[in-house]
Formats: sequence, C-alpha cells, structure tokens
Amino acid sequence: MEGRSTVYQAPSWSWASTNGRITLPIPDQYTDPCFYVRVLRAETTPVANDPLGQVTGGILQLQCLYFIESPELVDTTYPVRLKFGEKELNWHLHWDSKPEAVKKVYFVPIIGTHRIEGIFLERFASSGKGHFRRLGYFMVSYADAGAFREVVATPECIPDESIYEESGGIDEDGNKFYVISII
Repeated sequence: MEGRSTVYQAPSWSWASTNGRITLPIPDQYTDPCFYVRVLRAETTPVANDPLGQVTGGILQLQCLYFIESPELVDTTYPVRLKFGEKELNWHLHWDSKPEAVKKVYFVPIIGTHRIEGIFLERFASSGKGHFRRLGYFMVSYADAGAFREVVATPECIPDESIYEESGGIDEDGNKFYVISII
C-alpha cells in the first residue's frame, strides 16, 4: 500500500490524494441499493485556471443518514472486531495509509445492499466545525449487515452534536440527518 503522500496533493476525499491502485465497486453487485448519504456540495480550488489541473484545496459536504462514532481506539489490523454495546461486528477496514496513531474514528455508511460500504474519517478540527479527513473505506459483511442496522441507531454510536456542521435536521422522508464536510 503506497497510501497518502506526506506532501499535499488533493483533498482527502479525492482519489488524487492517494498514490497507488484505486478499486471501484462493481455496479452489478448492487441490487436495489440503499444510499445513506447525499452530496450537498463538492468544490475544489484550482492552482491555475485549469479546472482539471492541480488543486490547493477542496471540500465535500455530505448529508449523512448515519454518522457512527467508533466505540474505542481502532486497531489497524484486518479485519477489525468492534464492540457496540453487546454486539460485536466484523469490519473490513481499508486504510488509505496506515496512521501512526488514531484516537477516534467516525464511520459514514454510503451504500447498503447485502453488505454495508462507506468511508471512515478522523476529525480535522483545525479546519472548522464539522470538518473531517478521510482515512479509508470500510465494508461490513453480509453476516453482520443485520446487526449493523440495529447498532447504528443506539445512543452510544451517535457522536455529540457539537462535532457536526449541522445536526438534527429532518429529510423529506422524515429521517434525522447530520451534515459534515470532508477536506
């Protein structure tokens, strides 16, 4: 794994921020998918007038149906067993680059079918309230997908509202949502 460069290349949510191979999901594997996020805003700041060239920064603002706080320090071994209350779930974490130390991570489920897939983040508080940096992506297997859906609604999984850009909103389907930005 080559991972993320120590020199800024692009926003953490962009594939351009990593060196090495990129894996895309295979669309045929998703039958009747459920999407858990909505993109509210995606912007980059180009170095020059070339909108497809090098950038100096960027932001991806998401409206998230679920935003899950890790219950404890996450080990970087694979796969990871995380305990939420009485439930233990098998999470497959794919780090963009192995961190030296991560105290707390946050999981953002993006799509669900027979398994759940999404990204995991760390706070980037120096950039602003509700700002996060991508650490990698995760997958919860078919065997644990049912338990995952039970766990995400428990109070111990929901972070304090002070870390979001906006929280407590209700979408058109009556679901509570959280707004975050990934830089």
